[in-house]
Amino acid sequence: MLTEKMNLMKQKIEDADMVLVAVGDEFDGEELLSSNFEYAKHCEKLSKNHLEWVVPYLNHYYLAKTDIVKNALNGLQKCLDGKNYFILSSSMSGMIENSLLNKDRIVAICGSIHENVYDTTPEINEKVISVIKDCIRKQCDWEKLSQRIQEMAPDGFEFNTLYSEKFTEEKHKDQWNAYLKWLQGTLNKKICILELGVGLRYLNVIRLRCEKICEMNHKAFLVRVHKNFYQSASQIADKSLSISSNSVDFMEKCNEVW
Repeated sequence: MLTEKMNLMKQKIEDADMVLVAVGDEFDGEELLSSNFEYAKHCEKLSKNHLEWVVPYLNHYYLAKTDIVKNALNGLQKCLDGKNYFILSSSMSGMIENSLLNKDRIVAICGSIHENVYDTTPEINEKVISVIKDCIRKQCDWEKLSQRIQEMAPDGFEFNTLYSEKFTEEKHKDQWNAYLKWLQGTLNKKICILELGVGLRYLNVIRLRCEKICEMNHKAFLVRVHKNFYQSASQIADKSLSISSNSVDFMEKCNEVW
């Protein structure tokens, strides 16, 4: 059954003039990392020390130690090969920006570890990330991180994601405008909307937006992949495909098959 849906998804993408991809929080590896005791302890310490803004990098650090998300993104790249696509991502771990996908066709609407709230230099960024890695490797205490950052970056340092109270959309304004221009070109075009791992956490950010585009464009078709929230709205039930699967696992299988 899953193979049949995989093949149908591939057919819809191949037949489409344009492909809108929505990548959600399943690609931040929450399910993958949930059983990692060491990761959980780090999260507790980050919360205790009001360092929640570090969480997306912590996710990146542990996800980069495995090939699961990397393989899933390779599967996505294979799906989109030769297609006119744009990617809306609510994943903040930065894994998608490190993939083979075209960075000019990605907008991280919830921010990313590749964005910084403050205009620090690459050299300072590298030094701060090095200290964060030391904390993860238990070579430095999380309690001392803020002090160390103050010494290296007096004006401050925080990854520009929704985990930061100082999050600003200005950091990806140019990419957002590029997406809007691309979206204008979908009028009267056959468009496939591929929604991967988008849950209910940021409901209005991507999920409802994808449904609205599908509803408004009579040539649109939505493919929604999620372990728990795979159901489509009733008004687009006849022009959508629901796949009950963790989207990372699903795209990793696509990478193996294709």
